[in-house]
Amino acid sequence: LSMVLDCTAEQQKFRLTPVDLVESEGTEALLRCEIHNAAGLVQWTKDGFALGFAQSIPGYPRYSVLADSGQGIYNLRIVNVTLEDDAEYQCQVGPYMHHTLIRAKAKLTVIGKCHYHHGEPALFASNFRWPTFYENSVSLFFVRRWYLGKFYSFLDYNMTTTGK
Repeated sequence: LSMVLDCTAEQQKFRLTPVDLVESEGTEALLRCEIHNAAGLVQWTKDGFALGFAQSIPGYPRYSVLADSGQGIYNLRIVNVTLEDDAEYQCQVGPYMHHTLIRAKAKLTVIGKCHYHHGEPALFASNFRWPTFYENSVSLFFVRRWYLGKFYSFLDYNMTTTGK
């Protein structure tokens, strides 16, 4: 008498992946990550740099992982967001026995505060790369400028070579 027993467990997988965020400087960012059937160790990375497995992150006092391992929740919280936090973040769950490595990424974009002192001229410029027009291997894109206190804006053309 012989019997074949197939005991395959369900793979670890994401229940909720982080999404791209746009936050203003000085606010709080919460990158969410939830895992079903988590078996491997969970960590976050910032632009490819591993932040570690602990809930408090050495060298990053404004960062913390709000974790509930029983529920598979591993959210990355960043308080008092600065321009240095503008990066690609990745939630990673390491391999363990028959479970494979899984990862999910999101981009945090930080918008800086504008500082303006009354009576001083100020210029704000924004490059629009869409639509881009090409003429003789030169790309043309719009630049829009606003001057505080003068209440006007205009379109300007800026040219850069594409190298084609």
